[in-house]
Amino acid sequence: MFRSINNLKWRFNDLLYITGIRTLPRIPPPVARILLYHGIDEVGSTAYNTKFISQDNFENQIRYLSEHGRIVSLKDFFKGNFDKNKLTTCITFDDGFRNNLTRALPILEKYKAPATIFVTGINSLGETVLWPDFIDLATPELPSEISCAGRIFQKTSRGEFYSQSSNESLKRFLRFKDKKFISATLEELRGKYKISLDAYHPDYYKLLSDDEIYSLANHSLITVGVHGLYHTDWAQMGREECLAELQSCKGMLSRISKSEVSAVAFPFGSYNQMVLECCLESGFTEILSVERLEGIQHPKLRERLGINPFISFKSQIKAVFTGKYT
Repeated sequence: MFRSINNLKWRFNDLLYITGIRTLPRIPPPVARILLYHGIDEVGSTAYNTKFISQDNFENQIRYLSEHGRIVSLKDFFKGNFDKNKLTTCITFDDGFRNNLTRALPILEKYKAPATIFVTGINSLGETVLWPDFIDLATPELPSEISCAGRIFQKTSRGEFYSQSSNESLKRFLRFKDKKFISATLEELRGKYKISLDAYHPDYYKLLSDDEIYSLANHSLITVGVHGLYHTDWAQMGREECLAELQSCKGMLSRISKSEVSAVAFPFGSYNQMVLECCLESGFTEILSVERLEGIQHPKLRERLGINPFISFKSQIKAVFTGKYT
């Protein structure tokens, strides 16, 4: 219901721009914003998840932001090395999709726009896809009712699996579990049901290899940062486990990239005071959330605006100006 109401609001706002009733200002307001992207595909499909925008949409956004303001690196943003009287943006990507290299990088190079890409340590585990993406892509191939992790899940009309007992989605149920539990659940699904990702374009699940991470980290426009080991929720961990994972991921990424790693982004945008303290203890100087939690502030912690794939280009730019979706 909430998403349906928002979709109606967004479509109404898009209509105002299409008809010319609402226009973008000739001179953008002097705001500074960190933007959060995930994947770039050819057409901007939301059939498999709600994280991707098309390469044309991405280029339109980068073109506008570079022509009407300045796109700066994450380090410059944190240091305040930009003109406070102009529109300033910082580009970040989460999850480490290979399309960041194949589709986003050529556009970033065209406009000389720096970006930070946050990657997981999934390669070290011998995995080829992040577990939330596996669930999204496997869902259409699974029957209407499945059994896993000791529960029965039924597929809804929106193509999501919900538990009969808790009315909780499968992805949300797994989000609050540890790596061992999530991995075992995925193995159970693979063993019980025929699941193949071969029918999907690699854009929707293929991750950066270690060699590609190294190549990006040594590109003049790109910085790489930590996004966890298995994309689990750090706020669900104990302090020692969280600290160990952060330090392990930082060391691993430093070895792969052969460069200093100082940036970290919370998986799911989830954190608490303990997670923040672990990041600081691990030596991270640029710490990124999605939303800032009330009562938790630190000069090394910043929030980001997630890019919305359901709205028009002009509505998205307006959201960049205001920092919210209305």
